[in-house]
Amino acid sequence: MLPNDVIRAVEARAYMTINGKRRLLLNAKKIEIKLDKTKEEVAILGRITKGNKSVGAKGTGSMTVYDNTPIFTELMLDFMNKGKDVYFDLQVTNEDSNSAAGNRTVIVKGVNIDNFNLTLADADGKYLEQDVDFTFEGLEIPENFKELDGMQA
Repeated sequence: MLPNDVIRAVEARAYMTINGKRRLLLNAKKIEIKLDKTKEEVAILGRITKGNKSVGAKGTGSMTVYDNTPIFTELMLDFMNKGKDVYFDLQVTNEDSNSAAGNRTVIVKGVNIDNFNLTLADADGKYLEQDVDFTFEGLEIPENFKELDGMQA
């Protein structure tokens, strides 16, 4: 691998689509999206160790955001006052024009926020920012990185 093929994380773009309206997440500082497999242990006759069988999955994630937009507080207010829970799609594209790997776009669907601080104050703080945890129910990867030259053995 050449040093230029390492993807710079800072060049990512993120969008959220809520109720058909697409927004650029300019206030996002960091986004992590993870798929955890659910496994069950399987006893196998003649073996001391148990096997593991995948039986499901759970999508989770977190965002560190600058708290300078009403988007998330409005979602929480609608849930608190009207019982309206909103699910949205989140799209993240990683790209680095110097890398031969190209781009990867991940879209998670049915994103639902777990928590959000409604206000922040910190005498020692620098900026209004917070971590927002979420779950998701669907996954698409319409664009994936290319295999780099020399990776096939």
